[in-house]
Amino acid sequence: MTQAAVANEAHVSRSTLDALENSRLGELGYSKIANILAVIGLELTLNEATGRRPTLDELMVENQKEE
Repeated sequence: MTQAAVANEAHVSRSTLDALENSRLGELGYSKIANILAVIGLELTLNEATGRRPTLDELMVENQKEE
């Protein structure tokens, strides 16, 4: 999909979508993020914070479990 098509379906401006894609957007509300994700077939999920980021090995093990 083009930026214009995604922006139109998500009800955001193309410039907002471009700024989001290029890390130039400081903040964007939940509903706009949810709309953009829905248009591209994704959803936002929340997980309990662990206080640290997983290691590459942990991510690889998790990925193997999902296959």
